[in-house]
Amino acid sequence: MHIQFVGIHYWFENEHRSKSTDPNHAGADARVRLHIRSNVQGYLTVWSVDDSGKGTDLTPMVGPWHGYLLRGDFDYVVSGEFTVPREGSAARVLIWFARSQTEQAPTAQAAAEDIELRSTEIARDGAPALVRETDKTTPGQIGNYVVHREGAQAGAVILIGPTHP
Repeated sequence: MHIQFVGIHYWFENEHRSKSTDPNHAGADARVRLHIRSNVQGYLTVWSVDDSGKGTDLTPMVGPWHGYLLRGDFDYVVSGEFTVPREGSAARVLIWFARSQTEQAPTAQAAAEDIELRSTEIARDGAPALVRETDKTTPGQIGNYVVHREGAQAGAVILIGPTHP
């Protein structure tokens, strides 16, 4: 069976294991965990980016290579928790998923650029190649979905905390 679409499904859970599409719904000072699932096997990198733009890879690396091998339809929980800030600038989290480890971004800046590039691609049918949807109500499906309709990489930028002063 050939799977054409490449996608990720991600959501947050608070300390009470309540699922949410937006980490900020947990409230200031809440601790949340990021869960990610993909529809196909591939390589996942999650970056936490600070105010200076420096990124920290939150996924395990195999040798010098970025990209954690994620089995399809497997619930991966990103190491550590994120605390929703009370005020100040929002933390940025980048998710980058590709079917090949050679398509992984070596830095958070490269991942951000790749996500931006994929977000502007047009598919052969003239519609956007990258599709994003959010399901806030369906039990078992709550979360954000990012799908590349032509099988290329999929990614997302997430803001945790205040998005305006």
